[in-house]
Amino acid sequence: MDRGPRHASEDVPSRRSVLAGAVALPTAAAGLGITTLVLPTAAAAASDDGIAPAGGALDVRTYLSEAGRAAHDAVGAGDLFVVDADDYAAVRTGLSATHDVTTAGMSDALMAERGSANWTATSATTLGDSVWPAGGYLLGGEFGVDPALTPSVTILRGASATGDHVAVGAAATGVVGTVQLYVLRRDPVVTATAATLACVGARGRTTTSTSFHYATGTVDVDGVPTYRTWIATTTAPPRQQYLLATPR
Repeated sequence: MDRGPRHASEDVPSRRSVLAGAVALPTAAAGLGITTLVLPTAAAAASDDGIAPAGGALDVRTYLSEAGRAAHDAVGAGDLFVVDADDYAAVRTGLSATHDVTTAGMSDALMAERGSANWTATSATTLGDSVWPAGGYLLGGEFGVDPALTPSVTILRGASATGDHVAVGAAATGVVGTVQLYVLRRDPVVTATAATLACVGARGRTTTSTSFHYATGTVDVDGVPTYRTWIATTTAPPRQQYLLATPR
């Protein structure tokens, strides 16, 4: 079954070079409510295609409702699927028993703001200091969307805030009427190198203006759609918060 373009791996082959090296973290402006995540570095065990060896993926299915498990089972390993707020919270709470579960991106206060839902759906946005640490899992995220439209969100990763960013798994698609879209990843594995995170498809904005970057289109890099040209702006960004876990 064709699930669309090949998604980015947790340890992308060097010939693509889009994720090589460490993340350069910009300093966040004070008072913007954006979280800078700092976690220990650890070794990773992902294969080149981003699918963990047997037993290497993190199980999120255990914590899901029947509907959540059906959504989980309908996608491939590493891809995103939509859950409700209760399932999202259940995964966050359940994994906290064995992992340090944290968020990156916007603060809870900014995520609660309800500005216009008019950010361009095809434009990627990055807050710059949304960091997926080496040795950690990207579990999913929470995104502001336009309730008048069918939401579809893709999470991206890159080696630096304004460097090349590629998709982490296939997009998750919700239903009309959604204001806040909660997504999880099936069978996530750890990343070998730290990465910055971005997204495409978030439209619901905050009411607070913040400095961030956006990219309006992609270039082809070895057959992979890649967001490369980033533009700085200061306005109300689309809401985005990423859910991460690091083994204790």
